[in-house]
Amino acid sequence: LQPSGCGKILTATNSYRALEDVVGERGLLHGKDEFKMCNYWIKGPVGSKIEVVFVSYTDRVATDGCRFAGVEIKAGSDKRLTGYR
Repeated sequence: LQPSGCGKILTATNSYRALEDVVGERGLLHGKDEFKMCNYWIKGPVGSKIEVVFVSYTDRVATDGCRFAGVEIKAGSDKRLTGYR
């Protein structure tokens, strides 16, 4: 079940599709303890492989750690567990 909040369910295809979103909050100058969470679920046929490519980040978001924002890919069957960051 997809968590509530922003985001959507996407269906994988045999060709690349673009998804553009803002990670973090515009104008945020200091790190935060709580973040807005958007969940994008990418579905494909059983046994298929889904490739995700991150094309670009703003300079402020491209830092080590999760001070301003983050992206996490949950590839396992139990989506409660931490995924790739």
